Amino acid sequence: DVFGRLAALAAESFAQRASLEREVEERRRAEEALRVSRDAVRQAAELRTRLARDLHDGVIQSIYAAGLGLE
Repeated sequence: DVFGRLAALAAESFAQRASLEREVEERRRAEEALRVSRDAVRQAAELRTRLARDLHDGVIQSIYAAGLGLE
């Protein structure tokens, strides 16, 4: 009957909408996780650069100076 088909179409439409809403939410969470991960990688790279610079400018020069003093 027509009303039964309309009811079935309406139910299917609501189910599809709910599915799409879940997918949108999952994608939003995935994008947020990606942003957090990208920020963490950027911060780690900045820390690595800073540590390398500090080692080069501080510790390595001190070791070199100590080596010269021993000679």
